[in-house]
Amino acid sequence: ANVFGKVKHNVVLQVKKPISINVNNPTPSIANHGTATFTCSFSGYPSPQISWIHANQTMTSSLTHVISTSQQPDGSGTSTLTIMDAGALDSGNYICQGSNSLETVQSSSQVVISTPPYLTRPPQSETVIKGNNVRLYCDVIGNPPPNVTWVYPMGGQPFNAHVLQDNSLLISNVDQYNSGTYT
Repeated sequence: ANVFGKVKHNVVLQVKKPISINVNNPTPSIANHGTATFTCSFSGYPSPQISWIHANQTMTSSLTHVISTSQQPDGSGTSTLTIMDAGALDSGNYICQGSNSLETVQSSSQVVISTPPYLTRPPQSETVIKGNNVRLYCDVIGNPPPNVTWVYPMGGQPFNAHVLQDNSLLISNVDQYNSGTYT
Protein backbone atom coordinates (compact mmCIF):
# COMPACT_ATOMS: atom_id res chain seq x y z
CA ALA A 1 0.00 0.00 0.00
CA ASN A 2 0.96 3.62 -0.53
CA VAL A 3 -0.80 6.99 -0.89
CA PHE A 4 -2.12 6.02 -4.32
CA GLY A 5 -3.76 2.76 -3.29
CA LYS A 6 -3.14 -0.79 -2.28
CA VAL A 7 -2.86 -4.14 -3.95
CA LYS A 8 -3.71 -7.50 -2.49
CA HIS A 9 -2.74 -10.94 -3.72
CA ASN A 10 -3.28 -14.32 -2.06
CA VAL A 11 -0.60 -16.97 -2.10
CA VAL A 12 -1.29 -20.68 -1.54
CA LEU A 13 1.39 -22.64 0.30
CA GLN A 14 1.34 -26.39 -0.23
CA VAL A 15 3.41 -28.61 2.03
CA LYS A 16 4.56 -31.84 0.42
CA LYS A 17 5.56 -34.98 2.27
CA PRO A 18 8.91 -36.45 1.14
CA ILE A 19 8.90 -40.00 -0.21
CA SER A 20 9.90 -42.67 2.28
CA ILE A 21 10.65 -46.22 1.09
CA ASN A 22 11.75 -49.36 2.91
CA VAL A 23 12.24 -52.83 1.37
CA ASN A 24 11.88 -55.91 3.55
CA ASN A 25 13.18 -59.29 2.39
CA PRO A 26 12.83 -61.81 5.21
CA THR A 27 14.59 -64.61 3.27
CA PRO A 28 17.80 -63.36 1.60
CA SER A 29 18.82 -66.87 0.48
CA ILE A 30 16.47 -69.06 -1.56
CA ALA A 31 16.87 -72.61 -2.90
CA ASN A 32 16.74 -73.19 -6.65
CA HIS A 33 13.11 -73.20 -7.91
CA GLY A 34 12.00 -71.61 -4.61
CA THR A 35 9.97 -68.43 -4.04
CA ALA A 36 11.36 -65.06 -2.96
CA THR A 37 9.12 -62.24 -1.71
CA PHE A 38 10.07 -58.59 -1.24
CA THR A 39 7.76 -56.10 0.43
CA CYS A 40 8.23 -52.38 -0.14
CA SER A 41 6.50 -50.00 2.30
CA PHE A 42 6.22 -46.43 1.06
CA SER A 43 4.65 -43.05 1.75
CA GLY A 44 4.81 -39.56 0.34
CA TYR A 45 2.76 -36.73 -1.11
CA PRO A 46 2.17 -36.34 -3.98
CA SER A 47 1.60 -40.09 -4.09
CA PRO A 48 4.66 -41.88 -5.48
CA GLN A 49 4.52 -44.21 -8.48
CA ILE A 50 6.26 -47.46 -7.52
CA SER A 51 8.48 -49.56 -9.79
CA TRP A 52 10.81 -52.51 -9.23
CA ILE A 53 14.28 -52.71 -10.82
CA HIS A 54 16.60 -55.72 -11.20
CA ALA A 55 19.81 -55.89 -13.27
CA ASN A 56 19.28 -52.26 -14.39
CA GLN A 57 15.91 -53.08 -15.93
CA THR A 58 12.45 -52.03 -14.78
CA MET A 59 10.42 -55.13 -14.04
CA THR A 60 6.86 -55.92 -15.07
CA SER A 61 4.58 -58.70 -13.89
CA SER A 62 5.05 -62.02 -15.68
CA LEU A 63 4.39 -65.71 -15.07
CA THR A 64 7.32 -65.93 -12.63
CA HIS A 65 7.55 -62.32 -11.35
CA VAL A 66 4.36 -60.96 -9.80
CA ILE A 67 4.09 -57.33 -8.68
CA SER A 68 1.17 -56.23 -6.51
CA THR A 69 0.80 -52.64 -5.26
CA SER A 70 -1.84 -51.13 -2.96
CA GLN A 71 -1.94 -47.43 -2.12
CA GLN A 72 -3.98 -45.36 0.34
CA PRO A 73 -5.34 -41.87 -0.48
CA ASP A 74 -2.63 -40.31 1.74
CA GLY A 75 0.09 -41.74 -0.54
CA SER A 76 1.18 -44.58 1.74
CA GLY A 77 1.05 -48.20 0.74
CA THR A 78 2.89 -51.41 0.01
CA SER A 79 4.22 -53.07 -3.12
CA THR A 80 5.08 -56.76 -3.14
CA LEU A 81 7.37 -58.48 -5.63
CA THR A 82 7.11 -62.27 -5.67
CA ILE A 83 9.62 -64.33 -7.66
CA MET A 84 8.38 -67.86 -8.27
CA ASP A 85 10.50 -70.74 -9.56
CA ALA A 86 13.63 -68.66 -8.84
CA GLY A 87 16.80 -69.52 -10.74
CA ALA A 88 20.40 -68.34 -10.93
CA LEU A 89 19.58 -65.27 -13.03
CA ASP A 90 17.16 -64.08 -10.32
CA SER A 91 20.02 -63.57 -7.82
CA GLY A 92 21.06 -60.01 -7.16
CA ASN A 93 19.93 -56.61 -6.00
CA TYR A 94 16.24 -55.63 -6.18
CA ILE A 95 15.32 -51.96 -6.00
CA CYS A 96 11.93 -50.52 -5.06
CA GLN A 97 11.73 -47.02 -6.55
CA GLY A 98 9.17 -44.36 -5.75
CA SER A 99 8.81 -41.30 -7.97
CA ASN A 100 6.55 -38.27 -8.01
CA SER A 101 6.79 -34.79 -9.55
CA LEU A 102 9.24 -33.69 -6.84
CA GLU A 103 11.69 -36.55 -6.29
CA THR A 104 12.76 -40.15 -6.82
CA VAL A 105 13.75 -42.35 -3.87
CA GLN A 106 15.05 -45.94 -3.84
CA SER A 107 15.50 -48.75 -1.34
CA SER A 108 17.02 -52.13 -2.14
CA SER A 109 17.53 -55.66 -0.92
CA GLN A 110 19.67 -58.61 -2.05
CA VAL A 111 18.65 -62.17 -2.71
CA VAL A 112 20.89 -65.14 -3.45
CA ILE A 113 19.47 -68.15 -5.24
CA SER A 114 21.34 -71.41 -4.52
CA THR A 115 21.57 -73.28 -7.81
CA PRO A 116 23.46 -76.20 -9.31
CA PRO A 117 25.92 -75.47 -12.13
CA TYR A 118 24.28 -74.55 -15.43
CA LEU A 119 26.07 -74.15 -18.76
CA THR A 120 24.96 -70.88 -20.35
CA ARG A 121 27.34 -71.42 -23.30
CA PRO A 122 28.62 -74.98 -23.51
CA PRO A 123 31.88 -75.67 -25.36
CA GLN A 124 31.47 -76.03 -29.13
CA SER A 125 33.44 -78.36 -31.40
CA GLU A 126 36.04 -76.50 -33.45
CA THR A 127 38.11 -77.15 -36.55
CA VAL A 128 41.36 -75.20 -36.69
CA ILE A 129 44.35 -75.01 -39.03
CA LYS A 130 47.67 -76.21 -37.60
CA GLY A 131 49.65 -73.26 -36.21
CA ASN A 132 46.57 -71.11 -35.43
CA ASN A 133 45.10 -70.37 -32.00
CA VAL A 134 41.74 -71.62 -30.77
CA ARG A 135 39.65 -70.63 -27.75
CA LEU A 136 37.13 -73.06 -26.24
CA TYR A 137 34.45 -71.47 -24.05
CA CYS A 138 32.70 -72.91 -21.03
CA ASP A 139 30.34 -70.31 -19.57
CA VAL A 140 28.69 -71.63 -16.44
CA ILE A 141 26.61 -70.09 -13.66
CA GLY A 142 25.56 -71.42 -10.29
CA ASN A 143 25.59 -70.55 -6.63
CA PRO A 144 27.91 -71.10 -5.00
CA PRO A 145 30.00 -70.30 -8.10
CA PRO A 146 31.04 -73.56 -9.75
CA ASN A 147 34.64 -74.56 -10.38
CA VAL A 148 35.47 -75.31 -14.02
CA THR A 149 37.98 -78.07 -14.74
CA TRP A 150 39.07 -78.97 -18.25
CA VAL A 151 39.86 -82.61 -19.05
CA TYR A 152 42.36 -82.98 -21.89
CA PRO A 153 42.37 -85.73 -24.55
CA MET A 154 45.83 -87.08 -23.68
CA GLY A 155 45.53 -86.80 -19.91
CA GLY A 156 47.76 -83.92 -18.84
CA GLN A 157 47.42 -80.27 -19.80
CA PRO A 158 49.32 -79.55 -23.05
CA PHE A 159 52.13 -76.98 -22.76
CA ASN A 160 50.34 -74.70 -25.24
CA ALA A 161 46.93 -74.77 -23.46
CA HIS A 162 46.04 -72.13 -20.87
CA VAL A 163 42.85 -71.76 -18.83
CA LEU A 164 41.88 -68.08 -18.77
CA GLN A 165 40.16 -66.18 -15.98
CA ASP A 166 36.75 -66.49 -17.71
CA ASN A 167 37.17 -70.32 -17.64
CA SER A 168 37.79 -70.50 -21.40
CA LEU A 169 40.65 -72.60 -22.71
CA LEU A 170 43.16 -70.95 -25.07
CA ILE A 171 45.31 -73.30 -27.14
CA SER A 172 48.12 -71.44 -28.93
CA ASN A 173 49.92 -72.63 -32.03
CA VAL A 174 47.71 -75.73 -32.38
CA ASP A 175 49.37 -78.97 -33.56
CA GLN A 176 48.23 -82.56 -34.12
CA TYR A 177 48.81 -83.43 -30.43
CA ASN A 178 45.98 -81.03 -29.50
CA SER A 179 43.38 -83.04 -31.47
CA GLY A 180 40.80 -84.92 -29.42
CA THR A 181 37.86 -84.50 -27.12
CA TYR A 182 38.02 -81.77 -24.44
CA THR A 183 35.57 -81.95 -21.58
